[in-house]
Amino acid sequence: MSQASKTGGFSFFTLWFGAAVSLAEIMTGSLIAPLGLKQGLFVILTGHLIGALILALVGVIGFKEKSPSLKSSRLSLGKYGSYIISFFNIIQLIGWTAIMLIQSARSLQSITGKLFGFENFYILVVITGVLVLIWALNTESAINTVNNVAVVLLLVLCLLMLKSVMAGNEIKEIASNISFGAALELSIIMPLTWLPLISDYTMLGKSARGSF
Repeated sequence: MSQASKTGGFSFFTLWFGAAVSLAEIMTGSLIAPLGLKQGLFVILTGHLIGALILALVGVIGFKEKSPSLKSSRLSLGKYGSYIISFFNIIQLIGWTAIMLIQSARSLQSITGKLFGFENFYILVVITGVLVLIWALNTESAINTVNNVAVVLLLVLCLLMLKSVMAGNEIKEIASNISFGAALELSIIMPLTWLPLISDYTMLGKSARGSF
């Protein structure tokens, strides 16, 4: 692979930022909300710093070894042990992709319903799936550019959502409770859910620093 076709540090940043701004992360934040704003932010920042550090170190290993994460698991689990891990990872990814397609289609449904009066959920799922497939199969720099722009727009959207919440709009009292330790553990786990995939990306990086 040529140096030009490899992934740079900024592309890695936008890739993982986009993954972080997800339904799962937003739901996790709602679970931590009972701790309050100050303590909740501390838990989120500390937990993600710990989890992301471990994730980044594994990513550097993937860059140096030029090997996918699951293939690297053969060092400790053996050839057939890695097959078992790979099987469960495939099942997990299929399920997670299905959830994301459903959530994306529901979001599109509310938009297309208001703008065009079109609310066919199943067609929207198919359209979303086709777009994801095109993105996944195309590794050219143009697609990376689209991804980078999309992530910037996600950041703007998050800031607008934060502004709306801080202004007191759409706030509902949360009756559930969570301990500090459980919230910290949950925050650490969130980045670590990407451990089975991190090296699949960083093995294509331009440098260890950028992959980190």
